[in-house]
Amino acid sequence: MKNIFYPLSAIVLPICMMASCQNKNEVTYGETTWADSTDYAYVKLDIELPADDSPVSANIRQSLLEMMDKQISETIDTTYTTPAEGPAKTISDYAAAYGTAVLEKYTIESKEINDFRMANNPEDAQLPLMPFSADFKLEKAYETKSYVVFHNTNSIYCGGAHPNETGAGHLTYSLADGSMLTEIVDTARLKDLQPLLRAGLEEYFQMQTDEKVNLDEVLQLETPLVPLPKRMPYPTAEGLTFEYMQYEIACYAVGLPTFTIPYDKIEPFLLPQARQLLLKGQEK
Repeated sequence: MKNIFYPLSAIVLPICMMASCQNKNEVTYGETTWADSTDYAYVKLDIELPADDSPVSANIRQSLLEMMDKQISETIDTTYTTPAEGPAKTISDYAAAYGTAVLEKYTIESKEINDFRMANNPEDAQLPLMPFSADFKLEKAYETKSYVVFHNTNSIYCGGAHPNETGAGHLTYSLADGSMLTEIVDTARLKDLQPLLRAGLEEYFQMQTDEKVNLDEVLQLETPLVPLPKRMPYPTAEGLTFEYMQYEIACYAVGLPTFTIPYDKIEPFLLPQARQLLLKGQEK
């Protein structure tokens, strides 16, 4: 078994002690990479988490770890929980625990499938093994003085034509208390949002093809209304970004339809808590 384990910079960064640090909500972060492989499977994790001991960091870290626990449970098809306190206390320990659990499960399943394939399909016996793989990524994507956005995406391959992209997408946390923003756009106003959603998608597809497209011919929808993405939209410096997953509204080949709506256009559709947090984050 090949084992690669190395922290990037410091695993736990100290809280800012300089007198010039005036932002009481400032959070420090640590990151690590863990990778390991067998003949039948390969697993890699790149994880970044709040690393200081402040209550805000603790709340964000716990939320992100609970999200990772759920994903690992779904990946290995059994309940999996890494305790916040206990043997796994550092970011490195969390990554190693997650990676080891997936690698062990994937090695067993991949060996079973490959052994069956070679035993029952003589023409496949000369073909190379098709190892399973999992690549988990959790990283800080964007931060302002009032909130921080983390991005989680996973690439999972268990046979087939291509890997499957999974993950929670972008998660937005308040730096005032570490709570996650669970609602951003008023879903009851989906009909009123149609011009903005369609304009964003038209721009995306036009960039892909370099020509104007008929959106109704590209989209694969069961209703006349373009739905909101299953993943939560997320704030950036330019506005609120919407991202659709593969097969969610169109075929796999079109990628992940993504577009950004400027804040001055999306503001009327933001829920009160989201409006207060996101617009405050754009203040200089």
